[in-house]
Amino acid sequence: EVDRVQLCARADVVEFARDAIASAGSLANYAAVHPDRQPLAGGRGATFAVPTPHGTWVVRRSRRGGWMRIWGDRYLRWGRPRVWRELEASVGARARGVPTPEVVAAAWYPRTLTYRAEIATLHVPDARDLATLLFGPEPLEADDRVLAWAAAGRLLRWLYTLGVVHPDLNLTNVLLERATRPPRPYLLDLDRARIVDRVSLRQRRAMVARFRRSAETWAARAGRPITPDEWRAFRAAYRTVHG
Repeated sequence: EVDRVQLCARADVVEFARDAIASAGSLANYAAVHPDRQPLAGGRGATFAVPTPHGTWVVRRSRRGGWMRIWGDRYLRWGRPRVWRELEASVGARARGVPTPEVVAAAWYPRTLTYRAEIATLHVPDARDLATLLFGPEPLEADDRVLAWAAAGRLLRWLYTLGVVHPDLNLTNVLLERATRPPRPYLLDLDRARIVDRVSLRQRRAMVARFRRSAETWAARAGRPITPDEWRAFRAAYRTVHG
């Protein structure tokens, strides 16, 4: 604990994370005022990659979506804090072989009736979320788009093969590392994810349907339809055993 803040961090970074909170008030504040911070696109609210003695961290403050966004980054102190669930899901997913950025620290900031929370992960260099890559201001073209869709299909296959249920799977929750070819996919935002012994057929279909709705929403917003070749690449990778 640091002045009522609860911190959970990798053993080798505890002292640094504690000092960052003590000096700036929170990990997110530390990242926001760092002179060498790098703003990252996508997600809710400002997110920064910041150099530390323990690698480059991406510090993300938990924020609500949908109609609950009026609460911003505040959550009611009811039940188990979501940040601890995300931490456990991330560690569990990585242990099973699902690619997701490593969590190095998580912090919980309680108030009387509400709390704020944040999580820090290791930065994946030269990576963008799928929504930005496909429908952002400088979208991928031609074969690169097909490879991106195939990477997303592989990730969904890994999820149900390795026992991870992600009920809010959308294009912004899939990160692609562009330094590799084909691009390597990573799963993001595991705050609602669960680790299970077996993913049911209903859960598989729900994840694919949620992902497809997200894709169609982004495509309509950008005025760029998803081509038959792109959908075929996604389905082929999704159906291939071990991707």
